[in-house]
Amino acid sequence: ARRDSDLRLKRAARLTHDGIWDRSFTLDRSWWSDSFHQLLGYAPGEVAPTEEAWAARIHPEDRERVLSGYRAAIARRDHSWSEEYRVCLPSGLCRVLFDCGYLECDAAGRPQRLSGSARDLTELRRAEDTLRDSQRTLAALLGNLPGLVYRVGPPPQLAVEFLSQGCLELTGYAPDELMGG
Repeated sequence: ARRDSDLRLKRAARLTHDGIWDRSFTLDRSWWSDSFHQLLGYAPGEVAPTEEAWAARIHPEDRERVLSGYRAAIARRDHSWSEEYRVCLPSGLCRVLFDCGYLECDAAGRPQRLSGSARDLTELRRAEDTLRDSQRTLAALLGNLPGLVYRVGPPPQLAVEFLSQGCLELTGYAPDELMGG
């Protein structure tokens, strides 16, 4: 039963591409899935799964905030902890991780185990940055065009979804006043 359980956990970790981790306070032992090792830039089994090895990969600008929040959540007996932070890989590249854990306490409220998972958000954050840059560029372009640029939604409503700033000069109405109409 234990082997089956371990196998299911390893499969789940591989399928989700999330890094899974577990820390037992009672046994003073930690475990990381292969994918968690890899998210941190370690080969599976390259380092012992310790708080020190994890902290060593956290970006120096994020490290104090992340470790303080992590330790404070344990001290407060918060049942959940989460944080977004950067990790530095040996190649010099950084990844953005969203890490979250669940704290289990005994009947007296003493921490027994903290288990969690980390997800790589690097590509998502990169796509969001690209989208923001594109939106700024488009807004600057439309704001400097003479005349009026607009977009209406599909029939039958044909509601105004976008109006450029040229609307005010041509119509006397600010774009916000005509939106949706």
